[in-house]
Amino acid sequence: MNRLKLFQPGHRVLDLGCWPGSWTLYAARKIGPTGRVLGIDLKEVDFPLPQNAKTRVEDAFRFKGTKVPLLDVIISDMAPKTTDQKVSLATATLPLHTVCRGRPGWPAVPALGSLTAALASQRLWHRHWRRHRRTARSTGSETLPEFIETKGVPVVLYSPRREVEEQALEQLISLAESPLPVGHVAAMPDVHLGKGVAIGAVFASEKYVCPNAVGVDIGCGMCAVPVDGLYKQDLSEEKLRKLQSLIKERIPTSFDSHPVQLSWAKGTLKDISREHHPTDYLAERIDKEDRIAKQLGTLGGGNHFLEVVYAEGDEQVWCMLHSGSRNVGNTTASFYDSIAGDRGRCLRGQHGSLNYLEIDSPDGQDYLKDMQWCQSYAKENRSSMMNLMVSSVEEVTGKRADMSRAVNAHHNFCQCEKCRFFDHRTGAVKEKNLWVTRKGATSAREGQYGIIPGSMGVGSYIVKGRGARGSWQSCSHGAGRTMSRTRAKKEIPQEAFEASMKGIICDTNPAVRDEAPQAYKDLGQVLKNQADLVEVEHRLLPLVNVKGFEEKGSFSTGGRKRGPIHDRIRI
Repeated sequence: MNRLKLFQPGHRVLDLGCWPGSWTLYAARKIGPTGRVLGIDLKEVDFPLPQNAKTRVEDAFRFKGTKVPLLDVIISDMAPKTTDQKVSLATATLPLHTVCRGRPGWPAVPALGSLTAALASQRLWHRHWRRHRRTARSTGSETLPEFIETKGVPVVLYSPRREVEEQALEQLISLAESPLPVGHVAAMPDVHLGKGVAIGAVFASEKYVCPNAVGVDIGCGMCAVPVDGLYKQDLSEEKLRKLQSLIKERIPTSFDSHPVQLSWAKGTLKDISREHHPTDYLAERIDKEDRIAKQLGTLGGGNHFLEVVYAEGDEQVWCMLHSGSRNVGNTTASFYDSIAGDRGRCLRGQHGSLNYLEIDSPDGQDYLKDMQWCQSYAKENRSSMMNLMVSSVEEVTGKRADMSRAVNAHHNFCQCEKCRFFDHRTGAVKEKNLWVTRKGATSAREGQYGIIPGSMGVGSYIVKGRGARGSWQSCSHGAGRTMSRTRAKKEIPQEAFEASMKGIICDTNPAVRDEAPQAYKDLGQVLKNQADLVEVEHRLLPLVNVKGFEEKGSFSTGGRKRGPIHDRIRI
């Protein structure tokens, strides 16, 4: 191909039988950002392509269209999925060449054995891109995803590059140029600066795992459940305030723990350890540290929250919360980041370390064991709080939650998944079992339910995944910050914060102002930017919001009321 100089910057290229997409990607890189490639195949290409390349699932020889500009090159590798017509591809390309008005000196030529190249009319290309631009304008996503080429694997960015802070971009590029990822690094629409690795980054690795890439709150995530027969109109302000009071009494927030562990805590910890055997390091801590059991069923602080919400449309009431693995997850993450720096691969990243461990090493295996234990603890922590929440709702309203419809999903985690990806080093499409790390990203396999929360006061979304390969079958975990906590407290007036929470039963203490809606991206635009990743099932709007915060000099170990729990259900 280089000898023939078939592709030139700015060329318009048609790839017939483009699946699995390697030639489409090759052509896109050769023609540069001013060129365009259209791939046609009966089978969908499901790994990411740069902005200047698009594909369509269609029979390549049933196009119609006239009076359009020229294509420069048609290529094909004789793929069997190009057409269902019972003719050879080489014969089928002849009519295309015959009706074309090519540029002088560019005859049809064979290249690399089965590759056919020809000049052709650009009518098909023009028709497709005119349609694409019309669709893109209606969705507001004409530039997404964006590709960032690096010295390593590319970054696939599901947010306009101009809207991503420079430090987060530096982290994404640093990760992409490290030995950790294969295929590409995906960045979700809510991507922003994190510790070592940008929050919203997703990547897959065959050989390595990075504690800072999983995050310091291992297994942090969301949980939501609808309440049968309960609707917004059923909840007076008096009932909403009663609900807020009960939730705050029964679920410790910030650094608080239960004064006495929940009745099921001991059994739950044993169940977790039977399923995910902890290392001696973590097992000893579980035995000796009462706090691990007492923090099961507690919220924490920061962007964690407890909410009573209602669905836009039918106005059914839901309970929803956001939390993770509390102190045990944080300290476990820090412990293994230190181990990775001392005995693994020490790698200085942007704004934090990228220390990593070989998965097959003893330390790597130890981290995976304890990480999986903490992920399970985080899930059970959310389940425990949800039981406390729905019991409070039942006490006030007499209505019970439909636990069969509960969603309980991580967004800081790592797990082994079967992945199909384009290897940019070899040019081959591969399928392997890889360790997929999501730091501030939710799994969005086809048909899988997830939760994308907004800031306090804005609401959240229940979504269903589309299984997009470009995002490693992931979606955002929230709206994403536009201001640091320090900046938010400094720049957002208290009056503006209180005004943004009007109509919602909540705390607007100045200590929570760093979580004000003004500190976050527009959740609606974040959803538009990932329309190819998820479809919206429900929009949930807040009625009651509870957050954890600490005022100077305050600290408590409980004194919380439990209230009745009817047959605790694990979610």
